[in-house]
Amino acid sequence: VKYICEPLKEKGFMPGRDVFVAYSPERVLPGNILHELIHNNRILGGVSEESCRIIKDYYKLFVEGDIELTDANTAEMCKLTENAYRDVNIAFANEMAKMCQAAGINAWEVQKLCNKHPRVNILSPGPGVGGHCIA
Repeated sequence: VKYICEPLKEKGFMPGRDVFVAYSPERVLPGNILHELIHNNRILGGVSEESCRIIKDYYKLFVEGDIELTDANTAEMCKLTENAYRDVNIAFANEMAKMCQAAGINAWEVQKLCNKHPRVNILSPGPGVGGHCIA
């Protein structure tokens, strides 16, 4: 948001007063975009309370999930945190699979058995981290 607001200020526009700027992290699964856009909860961060109000009123036209309001920087940090969390979990699954392979253990069985614990959700090992919203 900083990189959008600074040039606006340089041109004499005050974000949150003259121009209303907001950020909403992308939280959709490719192939299911419309459903998730409508039904998933959303984080909306504005550079001012008025920016938040305007973007929330717009999102309420099509979002059925909960809408959480915050400032724009916090909303951006939420997206970075979500991506890092997913990246770490993918890396963990892949490292576990490499250790299992080295020890002659079936990684898929380890995953299946560990995931029987109610607070464990090890992802499936795969080719690594990627995708349009993480990479």
